[in-house]
Amino acid sequence: MKEAEGRAKIEAKQKAKMEAEVAQLQEKVKLFEAKCIQSIGKAREEGKQEVMAMAEVMESATANYTALEQEHFKVLHNMKEAEERAKTEAEQKAMMEAEGKQEVMAGVKAQLQGVFNCGFRDGWKSALRKADVLSSTDMYMRSNTPLPYPEAGLKESDDEDEDDDKDEAEEAEAEQEAQAADPASLATGNPPTPSDWS
Repeated sequence: MKEAEGRAKIEAKQKAKMEAEVAQLQEKVKLFEAKCIQSIGKAREEGKQEVMAMAEVMESATANYTALEQEHFKVLHNMKEAEERAKTEAEQKAMMEAEGKQEVMAGVKAQLQGVFNCGFRDGWKSALRKADVLSSTDMYMRSNTPLPYPEAGLKESDDEDEDDDKDEAEEAEAEQEAQAADPASLATGNPPTPSDWS
């Protein structure tokens, strides 16, 4: 019996010890569960914050992308307008240059034709003098002088025409005097040059 009592005491101690260990283990499990629940809650909260932060980042990125896209379209639109403006200005400049060239060319043409007409008229009068046509005849009148470019008219005025007649008459007299003074030029058929007169 004593042995049975000793065994019962030992078993009771072991049982108490095991119960204490089980109680400690249960306490540890409860603490671990509480920590896990806390960690899960914390992770959920952090996850929510991360999701919110990620949502904010995505929202900001979307807004920035939209703003950049609008700015890009504005720049493209402005570039197209600038290209069209430059093209229009270049076309207008080319047209103005072409019109300016045409006007200048028309002016030069008119001036050249006037000069040709004056030269032809002077030659006409010189030919009439050489042919010994009287200066009082109608052939000396400007209206009766044929012109290669009648639309261009003459470069000089009617008043200058009278001065030209006087100058030409003086030149003709000088020629006749020079020919009379130098009979060799008549024989050779070489008229004196202006350098011979001086």
